[in-house]
Amino acid sequence: MLFTTHDPNHALRAADRAYLLRGGERIAEGPVQQILTRERLEALYGAPVHMITDATGAAFIPG
Repeated sequence: MLFTTHDPNHALRAADRAYLLRGGERIAEGPVQQILTRERLEALYGAPVHMITDATGAAFIPG
């Protein structure tokens, strides 16, 4: 199944693989846990991002 989202938290919870796109170009792809990092998301969005974790897992929030 393929789905698209602008919310990396959806991908963290539902996907096995992630593709980061910018301007129609694929800039990263691979296992979700390796691709969705604070550094990559900050570069993609051009804004600070924080990663928080608790007993249920990880989530990204705007910085």
